[in-house]
Amino acid sequence: IISLVRKQKPSEQDRSEASNLVQFHVYDVITEPNFTYEFRHNMLALQLPIVKSITLIKNTVVESYDEAKMLHAVHLAQGYEGSMLRLNAFYEQKRSYNLQKFKDFVDTEATIVGYEAGKGKFEGLIGKFLMQDDDGNKFGCPIGKGYNFTARRNILDNIHDYMGQRATFTYFQRTNAGSYRHPLFKTLRNYE
Repeated sequence: IISLVRKQKPSEQDRSEASNLVQFHVYDVITEPNFTYEFRHNMLALQLPIVKSITLIKNTVVESYDEAKMLHAVHLAQGYEGSMLRLNAFYEQKRSYNLQKFKDFVDTEATIVGYEAGKGKFEGLIGKFLMQDDDGNKFGCPIGKGYNFTARRNILDNIHDYMGQRATFTYFQRTNAGSYRHPLFKTLRNYE
């Protein structure tokens, strides 16, 4: 689909194929920030044209974390990469507590085989570890949450203590090629 959409000079066959594959999923309208999400969603349902390529995203109200987790499992089984949790609140034109990603992350281990120094605001600090998993796959693993500038500087100053060590990292999912999506270093594997 991406190659069809990005073509600079699509043929008629390309356009026909794209019209059958490309969908626009609508979940909110931001021109009405003074209304709750439920109101905005209902307004969209009434105003969207009936076109097969435009789909209004269905919402399900959940009352607990357990319900959200069960529904999230259904979304994953349907091929989605995650779920969004939204409060019935006003729209905010910024990152908002009222709209949160709900994704499953997996923890696993790999061996630290190298590193890259940080760039920009992380200059002079550790940027990421280069790691190798048990199948021989090498990948970059940025430093995760909980490491402030002092901790990142300390890691870089003592990088020799990290080389060859097993480390726990978290990732979202594996790609078809075996890469890790969104890997993040958590800690050295020196605990039990």
